[in-house]
Amino acid sequence: MKMHSLAEPMANGRLMIEPGDEHNKRLVEHVHPHDWENPAAQERYNLVVIGGGTAGLVTAAGAAGLGARVALVERHLMGGDAPGDLALRLPRPRRPG
Repeated sequence: MKMHSLAEPMANGRLMIEPGDEHNKRLVEHVHPHDWENPAAQERYNLVVIGGGTAGLVTAAGAAGLGARVALVERHLMGGDAPGDLALRLPRPRRPG
């Protein structure tokens, strides 16, 4: 089953989110500014996280919080392909008995 992303790169390197309404245009300007330049890479990292979905963000933030040098690599937008589905689903505590 192929998953389709709502965020796709355009031919000129800009990011496009469907639908192309004002809200999504503002979102792209905030998370993918047209004048963005990737930072220079460090010589060494303790951890390279590929993917800025929920698991990648938590892993990168946790490792950085412990003092690790972390590189987070994401092709499109942080938060994964389906931001509406990113709520962490935790099991409900069960009552004894």
